[in-house]
Amino acid sequence: MSLTIVITTYNAENFLVEALDSLKNQTFQNFDCIITDDCSTDQTLEICKTWLAENPEFQHRTKIIESSINTGVSANTNRGLKAASSEWVHVLSADDMLPKNSLEKAHKFMVENPDCSIFQGIAAVYNTYFLEQNFLETLTENNKTTNFFNCSAKQQHQKLLRHCHVVAPAVFYKKSIVEEVGFCDESIPMIDDWPLWQKLTKIGYKFYFLNEILVNYRIHKQSVSYKIFGAKRMPLARNPKRIAVFLQNFELAGTCVVCANYVNLLIKKGYSVDVVVANEIGEGKSIFPKQATVVNLGNTRIRYSIWKLRRYLKKTEASTLICFSVLPNFAGILATFFFRKKINLIRSQHEFTLDMDVQNLGFFGKITPFLKRKLYPLADRIIAVSSGVFEDLKTQKISPEKISVIPNFMDKNHILKLAKLPISQELPKDYIVFVGRLARVKNIQLLIDAFELIDDENLHLVIVGASVSTPLSDRNDRHPVAERSRSHNRIHFLGEIQNVLPIIKHAKIVAIPSFSETLSMVAIEAATLGKTVVHTPNQGCLEIFRSDGSYCSKTFDDPKDFAEQLEKALKNPIDSSVLNEKLHRFEEATGWLLLQNIL
Repeated sequence: MSLTIVITTYNAENFLVEALDSLKNQTFQNFDCIITDDCSTDQTLEICKTWLAENPEFQHRTKIIESSINTGVSANTNRGLKAASSEWVHVLSADDMLPKNSLEKAHKFMVENPDCSIFQGIAAVYNTYFLEQNFLETLTENNKTTNFFNCSAKQQHQKLLRHCHVVAPAVFYKKSIVEEVGFCDESIPMIDDWPLWQKLTKIGYKFYFLNEILVNYRIHKQSVSYKIFGAKRMPLARNPKRIAVFLQNFELAGTCVVCANYVNLLIKKGYSVDVVVANEIGEGKSIFPKQATVVNLGNTRIRYSIWKLRRYLKKTEASTLICFSVLPNFAGILATFFFRKKINLIRSQHEFTLDMDVQNLGFFGKITPFLKRKLYPLADRIIAVSSGVFEDLKTQKISPEKISVIPNFMDKNHILKLAKLPISQELPKDYIVFVGRLARVKNIQLLIDAFELIDDENLHLVIVGASVSTPLSDRNDRHPVAERSRSHNRIHFLGEIQNVLPIIKHAKIVAIPSFSETLSMVAIEAATLGKTVVHTPNQGCLEIFRSDGSYCSKTFDDPKDFAEQLEKALKNPIDSSVLNEKLHRFEEATGWLLLQNIL
């Protein structure tokens, strides 16, 4: 029992690949394909030919029909029908697609109903993009007040004289019966189906019904159906190629760098990205690609941004919202409560539940574990940046099925390029560098105490970062580290700097004395630049370097021990080949393989 799929195209460059891919993915493959184009003025034909070249298994059973003039839907459909040599045909508009088992179900129905010459299935209707968030309805009849398919052919004909009850995109029929009535009426160029149904039922061909979804039907702004459905009634369409990321501000912390890496990768992969911030404070905006759109919610505190974020999400076409860090995570969940058209919510978790930074949030820090247990399950996915964060989330009774471990990834070539840029600050020749927020969790006092134990007058300590506890305009002057640097001529406090990579590149070693790290981007960047890292036994650095890629102190509070590790690293730096082996898990390509599975 042979079958031909006739794809009708006209200026379908934005949709055709989806239609063709849906044929390639069918569980039933015993069919031919005819693509009939009605003089498209865009890249439709070029895209079609490129797709066939990339899918050679389809070339021998696919025919392309081109028209030198635009003739209308009816004539274009007829060209495809007349070229078909099969018993059965299905006309598929280039902006629609078939579910993967559609042809298998249709073929089974043909075999089990030998008296049937024409039947209709169910059409699942979507707004612009085939996403769950854009689903509108299922159509069995265009007029739901009648029981059309239980009627005889004669009764169906009478009903069709008054109203088109048939959902054309879900119809399969034998070529012989449309041949019998002279195919579609080309004197009605823009309506190929309704007059054809009237002619077929008039001579006794009854419509059968298959209670299965056979086609995904797209309504979009360029389609006739959009005008019929009514623009005012159409809800906002979610675009699968548009993503929003949400973070608190542009302070140059690890979370900001990770977010920028995500945005860079998504743009490379063809996505449009909105970078949504509660407040534009900080120097980190410059590390985001210019192709991204920055959306400022009003330079407000995170708790006041929830309703503004909600208003933004109602207006945007973004299909996915990725939140970075604990406060944006909670705000994002609260902002999306009771959405009529769901948005894919992804939480990126960068902190441990009992992290010092979280505890320093006062009352909010105390209730964070409770909020995680109650709110995080409402997310579609949760990204854990390390195995340690994954285990921590499980202790909060969050289902492991919700969690995807995606380590912080980096673009090696981009890091090497930025590291070659000149250093604007005047720096000593030999120095140890610390990069990070000047927060309690970073344990900077340990590093300073250890540095002062090193007997080398030519060695300096460079500290790059801003305080989290004072206004940005005052941070370079009021932090205790700044005070300490004034009284010690070998400690240099540089404050917040946009591009720290050249400073890391020229350092002797990189120090990470933190009490807690989930997965340090500074450590990954340092290893990429071939720099040895000295760190405390925090979980994030141990996960990166394992047992032989760094120098690690025994405790978090012994300056003498940390100083010994610094001296060992200065005398015997880790070989770059060893560091390169540690970086494979953090390459951008690996990150994309994991990320695309949850978008």
